Amino acid sequence: MRVRKTPVGERDRPWRTVILLAAQPICAALLYLTLQPSTALPGGTLTVLTRHGGTILGGKNLVALPEAPATAGADRVPDLATALRRFAPARLKIIGDGLEPRDIAAAAGIPVDFSPQTATLGLVRVDFPASVAPGASFEVGGQVSGITQPAVDLVDPAGSRVDTAVPDAAGNFVVSGTARAPGPARFTLRLRTGSRLVEETAVPESTVAVPAMRLLLLAGAPGPEVKYIRRWATEAGLAVHAQIATGGGLALGDAPLAITPATLARFDIAVLDERSWSGLTPGERSAMLAAVRAGLGLLVRIDGPLSAPDRNALQSLGFAVAAGEGSTPVALAAPTADEAARLARDGPGSSDAPARINRDAAVPALTRWAVRIGAPTASPLVRDARGATIAAWRADGEGRIALWPLDDSFRLVLAGYDARYGELWRAAFATLGRGAGRAVTRIEQPTWVGQRIALCGLTGTATVTAPDGGVATLVDDPAAGCAAYWPRVAGWHQLRQRGQSVPTSFAVVAAAALPNVRAEATRDATLRLASGQGVLSPAMSPGSIGPWPWAVAWLAVCAALWWFERSKSGSRGGLSPRSSNPVVAGRGDFEPLP
Repeated sequence: MRVRKTPVGERDRPWRTVILLAAQPICAALLYLTLQPSTALPGGTLTVLTRHGGTILGGKNLVALPEAPATAGADRVPDLATALRRFAPARLKIIGDGLEPRDIAAAAGIPVDFSPQTATLGLVRVDFPASVAPGASFEVGGQVSGITQPAVDLVDPAGSRVDTAVPDAAGNFVVSGTARAPGPARFTLRLRTGSRLVEETAVPESTVAVPAMRLLLLAGAPGPEVKYIRRWATEAGLAVHAQIATGGGLALGDAPLAITPATLARFDIAVLDERSWSGLTPGERSAMLAAVRAGLGLLVRIDGPLSAPDRNALQSLGFAVAAGEGSTPVALAAPTADEAARLARDGPGSSDAPARINRDAAVPALTRWAVRIGAPTASPLVRDARGATIAAWRADGEGRIALWPLDDSFRLVLAGYDARYGELWRAAFATLGRGAGRAVTRIEQPTWVGQRIALCGLTGTATVTAPDGGVATLVDDPAAGCAAYWPRVAGWHQLRQRGQSVPTSFAVVAAAALPNVRAEATRDATLRLASGQGVLSPAMSPGSIGPWPWAVAWLAVCAALWWFERSKSGSRGGLSPRSSNPVVAGRGDFEPLP
């Protein structure tokens, strides 16, 4: 059999094809305007209710964000961006505490009127501490507002007060504590006036175990300073290799090592005095400086008057060293005078060295050799009680170099301030040690549940593990250098990055925690937005219409298009007279094959 197809007609006229193609985007545009309407505003001002914005008793052009209290007559919207799409305001009037972080970007470019209704009283800012190593000190800063004669206490997890601070005239304060065993800990910040407790809040602190730092200790002669540095470093868990010259080619301590780049690559920090530095050969100094540029930390102690050859040798370190006259006494900042806080920080001591043995001893004055250290990019390493710089450091490649003109910091130990001595040298080693100059991950703190946070300085693919076991993979924005994360539960979260063996811990507090701090941060961000007074975008101009006219127009166009597609207008010839259905063959469609 041979199949013969029935002709179904000729091609449509061009104008019919044009109408059919043009109607599709028109329908899509009308559907968009139906789903994303904008309502005309008389006067062009939209009133937005935020947290604690319940003083408005309803009215026209009024919307309430999710955190705002229930208000009669207010349209509830999930966020400000939705309100801006629905209403096209020329201006915003914010009522309450202000806009949350999710809404700040949406309001950019629109003039904002905002006046906080009430002042926040109590703790209005708390700076959580960064992760530290065991035995290191950490600081908690913050600000107090509206409290008469305030005092701030830092309480450790055992309930002992470890520090007390009196806020300055602006309400700013800093308290410090000491990290103990590795792992997360919960300190408490208490605000009081006299003996009356005003407010207290939890302060999360993370102690991270780090690999033992490797120390190369070189000295041109024995002395108490070298003895106590070596003892402290050994007790702190550092891997110490000490070489102490005694004259005549003899040395105390460990077996001598050749000063070569390969040898120095095995250490994280090198501590020398000016005699041992001057005694190095030019090749050994070049190897030391090359190791610094590769990441080694170098600290050169000045423990006596500098001769002309010593000053010339120190010039290669990048510091302009000028000789001074003799030495001057310097006083370090004393720890808290509160005996209970001091005992909590220092611990009970041991049976042969109890912590209370020298509790009445004053912090001894130390000796600083009068040398003038100059460097365009030098940064303070140690400051005295008045804030003046005692020791300084500068960066060189990936490493850091410091000059240390103190020669009797061991007097702190003799006076019973062992913890203060450890904090002094631990802070110096942490600043100078290998890897100290590398970029670190920065995480916004404090962080609340449900609020977007930025994690910056990531080293590659990163994941966050929540306390409930949920794992989220972060997508880094190359332009910003940060990734966003929305925490769902409160508690300690673990940030794991490629190339890091130890995860970074950060805490997320409950949505209801730190209400004053959150309110103050929200108000500050909204006030900064209001002070910008952006220019109105043409896309946000008032006067557009609501959704119903667009819906009627969309329905009418769709109905007309449906009729037109099924009509024969613009069609040449129509269907075959032999069959109204070109798919179903009629009689005579098949003929026998020859």
